[in-house]
Amino acid sequence: MALRVAAAGRIAGLTEQEILGISAAMIELGIKSERGGTAYSRILQEMMFAIADGGPQLQEFARIAGVTSEELATLFKEDPTAAVQKFTEGFAAMKEAGQITQDELDALNLTGVRVIEVLSLLGLANDTVQKILVLLIKPGNSKSPWKKKPPNAL
Repeated sequence: MALRVAAAGRIAGLTEQEILGISAAMIELGIKSERGGTAYSRILQEMMFAIADGGPQLQEFARIAGVTSEELATLFKEDPTAAVQKFTEGFAAMKEAGQITQDELDALNLTGVRVIEVLSLLGLANDTVQKILVLLIKPGNSKSPWKKKPPNAL
């Protein structure tokens, strides 16, 4: 799974630990490698394109994530994994409430059963994803809860 996420992940600025964490989270959720890797890469790529363009697609990503376009762009540049998590969480909530249309997914270029399934599962299991990421973030990294080294238990 990690190999499938790695190409788009590295371009987006994900660390090796984040790529492994996202991959481990999808495996934990029962998402098959082909489905999860392809879908997550697609989500990353579409978000990168939307942020680079700064147009209506970015506005739609931001609306679903529950933030402004500027906030989502800034978050993506600082922490792409957190930006995707924010989007998937918003997507899952809106999908559950029946507030996501096929036209909206078409506008984001996020169509197909694989992408929609992965978006939904990651959004609904955001806590699981976060726990796995926290365990895998490199000690000393600014995103790590451990500034110098992880606890001895790990």
